[in-house]
Amino acid sequence: MHRVRQHLTYANVMATLAVFLVLGGGAYAAFHLPRNSVRSRNIVNGQVKPPDTSNALGYNCPSRTRYFEGACIETKARAAAKWLDALKTCTDAGRRLPSVAELDGFRLEPHISLVGFEWTSEYANAATATEDTELGVVSEDENDYATITQSHSYRCVARAKR
Repeated sequence: MHRVRQHLTYANVMATLAVFLVLGGGAYAAFHLPRNSVRSRNIVNGQVKPPDTSNALGYNCPSRTRYFEGACIETKARAAAKWLDALKTCTDAGRRLPSVAELDGFRLEPHISLVGFEWTSEYANAATATEDTELGVVSEDENDYATITQSHSYRCVARAKR
């Protein structure tokens, strides 16, 4: 007992007390806080990933699409087509072509592979649609521009619904 008393200092007592307070606070939070009480101000940026939140937020995507950053993007590319034909196909389906940022981020998702370059909705030059008009295309490893008369694969984007 005398040996224990020699090592019983103020710092040791406070450190032990702090450990018990932290463990007790964590246990209380786990069992007594109400459901969905954690808010965005409580979360460090970059710690919550899209797969962690898409189902929890209640988004529903059409079949053969995956939720990504507020939209539902088709998981498989459609056959190569000229840009105006791709735009018409997506529009007729009540969808749109993805932006460069959407497609560039989506290609990094698990089990997603782009088919060569794929069409996006972004113009390189804000002109009317002529043969020289260039639009953004994204591939597995780079972004570029292609003229409107070229054919590329594409994906349509649907709105995520609750």
